[in-house]
Amino acid sequence: MSYDEGLMLRVERVLKILNPVRKETKGGLCFMFGRHLLCAVTGNDLITRVDPKLKEGFIERGEAEDLILKKKSHECWIKVPFSSLKEDDDLEKWLDVSVEYCKYIRSDDHRKDFRTHRTIK
Repeated sequence: MSYDEGLMLRVERVLKILNPVRKETKGGLCFMFGRHLLCAVTGNDLITRVDPKLKEGFIERGEAEDLILKKKSHECWIKVPFSSLKEDDDLEKWLDVSVEYCKYIRSDDHRKDFRTHRTIK
């Protein structure tokens, strides 16, 4: 699946001050902030990380959709359709929400094995 290059350039312009790392994926292009995945552009949509406490509110108001991958909802990820990203202010709002959440995610030298949920050193 390809991604919307115009949206990708807009995301880059907004995030420029953070100097994010761009990574190509099968489904599009993602942006890393520190050691965390911040957002991704897939097709015409923006997939972004949000505080799980705010996620339901965004979905209920119709501003975003729940991100479903392999029939599973992901706790802190939403899909923002292109129709909600037409203005630069709208895009900035979503990226601000994502950056604010990523600032407070604990970052350490440990990671969890996704199969067993045990910490790997």
